[in-house]
Amino acid sequence: MKCPKCNDKLYVIDVVKSTFTGEIYRKRQCKKCNRIIYTVEFKVTYDDTLAKVWNKFYRHKRKK
Repeated sequence: MKCPKCNDKLYVIDVVKSTFTGEIYRKRQCKKCNRIIYTVEFKVTYDDTLAKVWNKFYRHKRKK
């Protein structure tokens, strides 16, 4: 990941995993500007109908 402020690389400082939901919380810091950013990682179940709707409305078709 890159820092939104200075576009430098972010490094992980701390990781916490939730035992109930399985979410992973990460605390990241930019070495250049020392900005701290928190991110959350969670599982998403795959739904075939959602993929069909997404492809129908949001996927760009190539022009020949």
